[in-house]
Amino acid sequence: MAAALAPVREALLARAQGERARVLEAVDEQTAAVTAAAEQEAASLLAQAREQGSADAALVAAAEESRARRESRALVLGAQHDAYEELRRRSVEAVGRLRDDPAYPQLQDRLRQEAIAQLGPAAEVVEDPAGGVVAVAGGRSVDLSLPVVALRAVDALGDRVTTLWEP
Repeated sequence: MAAALAPVREALLARAQGERARVLEAVDEQTAAVTAAAEQEAASLLAQAREQGSADAALVAAAEESRARRESRALVLGAQHDAYEELRRRSVEAVGRLRDDPAYPQLQDRLRQEAIAQLGPAAEVVEDPAGGVVAVAGGRSVDLSLPVVALRAVDALGDRVTTLWEP
């Protein structure tokens, strides 16, 4: 009986080997398809990541540029403020030296006359310790002390003071 079943066994074995070959081929095809799809998905994800990275980098660069402009503007404004304050300080210092000038008594008289012109003849005019005069009349006052006059002169420059820091 074993001899009689041998051709059946060989036919079954050949059929199993053929089936095995077809299954392996199908598995290979499926593996190749899955691998190709995975590679395509990976390439797509990589492209998206590059695009997102470029977009993110552009946003970061724009934010950094904006921050740098703000810092630069703050530095410029700070330097301008410092220059303006230095002008005010030096102006007060310079007019303070007028008290040592031989023409100071005439300046003092002119300031006294200006105070009376602003407040009237009843104004009480006194010399300010820093130079110049201060006057009071009927609840009103006028300060023509040298430091105040100097600061008013600087403030009167208005926008023209920007020529100090323009090239």
